[in-house]
Amino acid sequence: MLPPEFIQPNYENGSIANVPATIAQWLDIPFAGLPPLANELYQSVAGDVQHVIVFVVDALGWNILNEIGTTLAAWNSAEIRAPITSVFPSTTVNALSSIHTGTPPAQHGLVGLQLFFPDFATMGQMIDLAPVFRSYPNALQLAGLDTDNFLATESVGAKFAAQGVQTHLFKNRLIVDTGLSKILGSANATEHGAVSVADMFVQVRALLAKKRSQKLYINCYWDTIDTLSHFYGPLSASVFAEVRTLFFQLQTLLLDQLPHDGKTIVAVLSDHGQSFRPKSQHIYLRDHPKLHDMLLMRPAGDPTSAYLYAKQGQVENIIDYTNTTLGDKVIALKSADALEMGLLGAPPYACQTLERLGDVIVLTKNGALFGGICEERKLNWFKGAHGSLTSAEMHASWLVWKV
Repeated sequence: MLPPEFIQPNYENGSIANVPATIAQWLDIPFAGLPPLANELYQSVAGDVQHVIVFVVDALGWNILNEIGTTLAAWNSAEIRAPITSVFPSTTVNALSSIHTGTPPAQHGLVGLQLFFPDFATMGQMIDLAPVFRSYPNALQLAGLDTDNFLATESVGAKFAAQGVQTHLFKNRLIVDTGLSKILGSANATEHGAVSVADMFVQVRALLAKKRSQKLYINCYWDTIDTLSHFYGPLSASVFAEVRTLFFQLQTLLLDQLPHDGKTIVAVLSDHGQSFRPKSQHIYLRDHPKLHDMLLMRPAGDPTSAYLYAKQGQVENIIDYTNTTLGDKVIALKSADALEMGLLGAPPYACQTLERLGDVIVLTKNGALFGGICEERKLNWFKGAHGSLTSAEMHASWLVWKV
């Protein structure tokens, strides 16, 4: 049913959602969630581990490291280097939710950037928890959305705390109080804001020095690669320059500075990659009034994986029209079929998962963007994007060092 070039998530032992169980294996504690990564992706550095540091670099796709990896000293010193898959959709909000729970999107329930909330009669954007029609940060929380219990599965921080492992979350200080950060946070995890990557690594070193005798899981998140890839494209000069800068700081401020006693593992993980999305491939609902008239409301999801809500009796007509008229750029399928195929993971599903997926999922291919979600002026500055199942978007990066 899906195009052969699409990459499906490997929730069995090869996705970003399998990383939390892998961390638990390194720390020698039990874990309730998806199983760990395949043996070759972690066991060679296992044994007598006290601290695990995971540096999540937003949108550091494997395609980027394929281009410049060998020019990076840290790349050449890594003991494990391999691509693993993202989740579906390959979008930051649900990918980070899988990294913070060790479960696939269908189980934790955060399944897209923009979700319809019937209780609030609005479409919400899941980074700022704001209605899509106007930027009112945290408006959904003020309306009653419970960020503490939004995810349907328990956080890694809570799971690890029950086993005596402290969890610390480092991120840009400007996003510490965003709605998504509140959803991904935990009463069992300590949050730290950083001004820069250098500041983050200095803080991590200080934390390790202070708590050297304790078992720790430290998650560091930085988003500049994602932002630059949206503006300039994922294989642009600006992106390559930023990757070199991040890896130089990783090497000189963290890997070289930590005590070399074999008790600390450092890993670089990306949540997804990005693919080039030229303006010539954009699709707008305004150009397809027949399709627009079959929809109950504006699409949810995002411009690469849109969730369509159909007027009564129009599901099959939407799928037929989309695949016939736009089949060179997108593929449409029933949301229930996508769930049954395992694109979002196996049961048990969160109670609102199917409702949040709408009736029809439209997946983009060949560099297309589906412009029914954002205003045209916003899509015009997108040169790179993510969310679909193309190789560039789905192949995330996984590098490991034992210090």
